[in-house]
Amino acid sequence: MTKTLENAATPAPSTRTAARILVGIDGSEQSIDALRRAVRLAGSLDAPVHAVITWRAPVSFGGLANYETSPETDATNSLRHVTTAVFGDRTPEWFTQSVLEGVAAHVLVAESVGSQMLVVGHHGHGALADLPLGSVSAACALRAHCPVLIMHDVRSAGAAEFS
Repeated sequence: MTKTLENAATPAPSTRTAARILVGIDGSEQSIDALRRAVRLAGSLDAPVHAVITWRAPVSFGGLANYETSPETDATNSLRHVTTAVFGDRTPEWFTQSVLEGVAAHVLVAESVGSQMLVVGHHGHGALADLPLGSVSAACALRAHCPVLIMHDVRSAGAAEFS
């Protein structure tokens, strides 16, 4: 299922003419950083920005799991959180966003067709946190149809590592 969210302001035709910059969103601080970086790059490149968040129906051993809220609603709320953190209550006319069902890496690779860049955040979970790339960012780096910028969380890295 695809859901394209309306911008807070009445959308006008975009004045940005270059190919879009695609941003993978997951609701994390790194995805906020990824969207901020994409917005800065888009201004320099005269490009619109399109943010995508994905969701999947949870599955348990007995079939579909029963949850209080739907994964699609959770994804929509996470996307709203990220866009509000970056833009406030009004998004620019050159910004679009979608909530798409599917595996994040597969959806982002498919959506990267025709984009001039894909920007994703990187953050580890659990035992995989020490790996250099997460599974989504690694898959995007290997398979996307455009250059990929992976935003690492520099706040958690020690300053000595970069000196």
